[in-house]
Amino acid sequence: RWALAILVARELFMLVAGRVALARGVELRVNMVGRLAIWPVLSALEFAFCGLETLSTVLLYIGVAMTLAATALYVRDARPSTSA
Repeated sequence: RWALAILVARELFMLVAGRVALARGVELRVNMVGRLAIWPVLSALEFAFCGLETLSTVLLYIGVAMTLAATALYVRDARPSTSA
């Protein structure tokens, strides 16, 4: 349950942060880690429905890790450049 809570919190954060970034004129681009993270998360749900709980759990944890990595990349890319 905690992994699902992290995914929900991350999505809420991205919704708010994305709107703030767009309002400040930050150009947002989808990163590949974020795109690839969708596969293990959605596969985890499907495998859970099929009764493959261990595989589902492993995929969910991989997906959470990838999703958090993607979030870190979005935050890094949205930060203003410090070069003069």
